[in-house]
Amino acid sequence: VVGRGVPIQALRFIYLALLKDEEASIGRRFGLTDSRRQSYGQRRIKFLTSVDPIRAAAVVADLDPASTLVISISLSGNEETAVATRTMKNWLLQSLGSGRRPEVVLSKHMMVVTGSERVAAAHKPE
Repeated sequence: VVGRGVPIQALRFIYLALLKDEEASIGRRFGLTDSRRQSYGQRRIKFLTSVDPIRAAAVVADLDPASTLVISISLSGNEETAVATRTMKNWLLQSLGSGRRPEVVLSKHMMVVTGSERVAAAHKPE
């Protein structure tokens, strides 16, 4: 999850609260299932709240890009979130883009949550 401020802190609060919930912890430990009891394995959530390249590298170091969904949350489109989002977008395209159209890779592995049409247009797959 890429972003800054209240939206990210709210999501982090919910995530940490669920970690302390016994049922959620059991699901996390043994892999999540849907209503048909299909297992999706272990799921993790990581937060990138700055443009520090060392921090970004640490966040993605143990991630498999093929099974990663990047969610960028930007209410008004501050520049730091935009840079962090581009960093993650480039990581996905470098990792998964060989021989694949960028819009296909990004449509499966990245989403932008925003209330700003300008921000949405800036992060729309080419």
